[in-house]
Amino acid sequence: MKVQVEKIIFDPVYSVEQQLQLEFYNVEQLLFKKVFVEDTLRLRARNVKEARFVKSNFAHIPAGGFQISNAKTLEIRDSIFWRVTDRSIQVCAGGGEGWGVCQKQFQSFFFFLLAILVNTVVDASPTRI
Repeated sequence: MKVQVEKIIFDPVYSVEQQLQLEFYNVEQLLFKKVFVEDTLRLRARNVKEARFVKSNFAHIPAGGFQISNAKTLEIRDSIFWRVTDRSIQVCAGGGEGWGVCQKQFQSFFFFLLAILVNTVVDASPTRI
């Protein structure tokens, strides 16, 4: 099964109070392309062959809100995550170890990414990864 998310619309009356929770299991392809999520998003994807987030904006990802495990391909390109916190984004390539192991493996990487982004802004010059 292939899943492509093209648009998510929240009720503006309840802005900042809404939360969308999406869970995907055993999906061949998950694609978010040019999607803008204006409120809180919790996304969990397990056993997804391909997960791609391209040119998308996410207003708020709470702690543990973005979990991807056992994905053969994970692409996050030209996307912005506006409000994130420690452990908001958790990625695990292992099979069956549980989220505790995944969180420890990804936590250092998450801080490394933040350091690169801060360095890029301070130097005002592009940094290639």
